Amino acid sequence: MNQKFSFFKLLCSFSTVLFFAACSSDSGSNAASEDSSSSYADSGSSSSGTGNSSALVEGTSSSSIEGASSSGTGVSSSAGSITSSSSEHSEGNTNALSTSTWLTWTVPSSPTAGSYTTGDTAVSVTIAESGYTISNQGNKAIAASGNTLYIASSGLYVLSGTKSDGQIRVTVDTSATVELVLNGVMMGNSTNSPIFVERADKVKLELPEGSVNIFSDASSYTFVEDNYFTAADSVPKACIYSRDDMTLKGNGTLYVTGNYANGIHIKADLLVNDDPVVYVNAVKHALKGKGSVIVNGGEFSLKTGDGDAIQSDNESRSDKGYIKIEAGTFTMDVGSDAVNAYQALTVDGGTFNILAGDGSLDTSVSHKAFKSSVSQVVFNAGTVTVISQGDAIHAPTVSISGGAFNIAAGDDGIQAQNYLYLRGGTGIITKSKKPILTGSSLTVTGGSWLGLGGGYDALMVPTANTAYSAVFELPSEIQSGATVSIKDASGTEVYSATAGKKISSLFATSSSFTTGTYSVYAAGSLVCSFSFADGTSLATSCAQ
Repeated sequence: MNQKFSFFKLLCSFSTVLFFAACSSDSGSNAASEDSSSSYADSGSSSSGTGNSSALVEGTSSSSIEGASSSGTGVSSSAGSITSSSSEHSEGNTNALSTSTWLTWTVPSSPTAGSYTTGDTAVSVTIAESGYTISNQGNKAIAASGNTLYIASSGLYVLSGTKSDGQIRVTVDTSATVELVLNGVMMGNSTNSPIFVERADKVKLELPEGSVNIFSDASSYTFVEDNYFTAADSVPKACIYSRDDMTLKGNGTLYVTGNYANGIHIKADLLVNDDPVVYVNAVKHALKGKGSVIVNGGEFSLKTGDGDAIQSDNESRSDKGYIKIEAGTFTMDVGSDAVNAYQALTVDGGTFNILAGDGSLDTSVSHKAFKSSVSQVVFNAGTVTVISQGDAIHAPTVSISGGAFNIAAGDDGIQAQNYLYLRGGTGIITKSKKPILTGSSLTVTGGSWLGLGGGYDALMVPTANTAYSAVFELPSEIQSGATVSIKDASGTEVYSATAGKKISSLFATSSSFTTGTYSVYAAGSLVCSFSFADGTSLATSCAQ
């Protein structure tokens, strides 16, 4: 065993003032379901003052989408350091915090303590500008040096108070769990992260009911190095940063401003339980779990300069790099993609209100709302409203079995590079280059969808379908702003939507379709008619 680390562990057995070297390692752990997302593998078949308070977003909490309408003393550290401007690192500040006014909120000027009963074994820490006061320490290895609170023992720690330049640093054994109860904490940092988990099995951040907690980091970083990692690792690299698994839980409120790069960055697995209220404004990514992200609830307002709202990008393991969203309310105003998984992205519930890109919808195709790089996007449920400069949904394989969608896209509405399965769900695509596009095959077996496109491609046509579907190039262009409707032979309206741009193609599938003739109208005038003849469920032309 490394002598330095053995000596550190020996000292940690005492409750006196400690001297230790910081340590860390990448996480490869698999935790229990309550604490880690490691075990999940998507099947795909169904499926007063922070240090930078002036940089925090201010304004009233609001958002709406238009254009997508339809019907202390003690421990010191021997760690070295290196100072770097953020632009020198790939995760660094290549842009700035978003100035978009589509999504804004007011950051409180002070924290608020919530309802929390401290147990007999909990260590209490009162945070102040003058330092940290530690109570009920027992035999726990916790101490302060300078502006940093060092935690080196597993256990429960309840923190409250304000410090404009401070840091909570966790370094424990790789089999240990630390729970930090943030019961009204406001902390900034002038050199890097206010919360930095160097080493642990997992860390839980609990937000008690009624608590308000506010964190902000530096705009340029002094990275640390020790016997376990070097400054070349750029550690830390986010306002709340952990090299190992983290669970965010509780029903309190958390404000995070990532002035350097990311807001919350977990190098392993990020799990969100309960119903926290989370506001993140970051230069780069708002929430990142490199190994995985699982969200089981909460209310999220996520804003980025040129990064993603939620990202998981582990490319080295096929069982990592995935995102799974079970529930929650998400408002996302992003400079890049909204939800971006390298592997599978699965949505089993939740409400999403997304602006991906600057809203012009005609200058870039790089901003996507839901993206998987090498695997699939699966929707089983959820309510989705999207304005995106690029594709709204983009992956090698896309499978939609449920959910309600309202989409305005600068590029394609739904693009599957290989396979697209429409098994259910309801959707209106009011603006797109092509509403539905696949690189190989399109299977339609259910759902009710209307897609309006600026162009036509033969790859929009289903290659297999058991549901009545119509896809065709229109005989004449429909102007932007016109109400587009489809009516049956008796004049009963099946669909109605407002075109978000000039359209020349249409995709529609509906459980209301049956054998017979249907007509397309624009601004009340007949455009063309199409028919489903006996024995066929696919219409590929619409005649005037």
